[in-house]
Amino acid sequence: MNGQKTLRGTVCAILGGVCWGVSGTVGQYLFTQKGIDSGWLTVVRMLCAGAILLAAAALRYPREVSGIWRDKKAACRLILFALFGILPCQYAYLEAIRCSNSATATVLQYLGQALVLFWACLKGRRLPCGKEALALVLALGGVFLLSTHGSFTALYLAPGALFWGMMAALALFLYTTLPGKLLETYPAPVCTGYGMLLGGIALCLLLRAWTYEVTPDFVTVLGVAEIVLVGTAAAFTLYLQGVSDPLRLLGAGQRGAVRGALAEDQIRGRGHCRYGDDHPDGGASCPAGKEKGSPALTKQPFMKRKQKKQPLACLARG
Repeated sequence: MNGQKTLRGTVCAILGGVCWGVSGTVGQYLFTQKGIDSGWLTVVRMLCAGAILLAAAALRYPREVSGIWRDKKAACRLILFALFGILPCQYAYLEAIRCSNSATATVLQYLGQALVLFWACLKGRRLPCGKEALALVLALGGVFLLSTHGSFTALYLAPGALFWGMMAALALFLYTTLPGKLLETYPAPVCTGYGMLLGGIALCLLLRAWTYEVTPDFVTVLGVAEIVLVGTAAAFTLYLQGVSDPLRLLGAGQRGAVRGALAEDQIRGRGHCRYGDDHPDGGASCPAGKEKGSPALTKQPFMKRKQKKQPLACLARG
């Protein structure tokens, strides 16, 4: 079972990146050939994708869709995730494409994975292992070559593209780390749907998107639909699913930069204990003072429903 979840998480993360990359190419076409504004496109993709995801989530997870707002801590984290995770991640990425191209923007944005690795090492008070250090050096070296073509005296990448690319990387880091326990308690489509919708509303008000003049034709509508359905709804849900699967395993030994960072934060930083008497240690690893069946789990309907065969024992903060 653990191997299947690990495989599913890996596949979902890869597919999410593929969908994201394809949407970047379509977005570049809309900017250069159709004159679409990146701010307007960000608002439309977030509002439409959020509505679609929430409608689908309401059919599959009706209790979680309504219950998340009755959990004050989860609601606050969701709002932070929407405003400081999804919103800047969407907007900065499209701005980076507008200032450069989809390939450059994607490479710069995924430098955010290096930030996640750095955060994991900082939280765990450790140095990167050999593979992690190699990946970090290659990522930073790639950005250096992309920006300067190997020169120490000249910058070949437009300053605007470099700025928005770095903002996209930071936003991806926040998008990956901000959900935290939210993904343990509530399914990814619920978190993503609400995050898209709230972020889209906020950005719409900030940019006054209703004042933009857009003359759509068939190709424009088709491109926007691809970005909404494939590059937003599918990509972000798959990516969050790939992140959340290892969170539910906690101990399966994932080594990916993104998944390892979050798993380490949950295990070392917050002291989660997720197994009952059927676990080999018999629940002995549960921190003192937290009995099995603790009321602390009463706000985790999604996890309780998904783990009937392996009940949670305790949940404590370190």
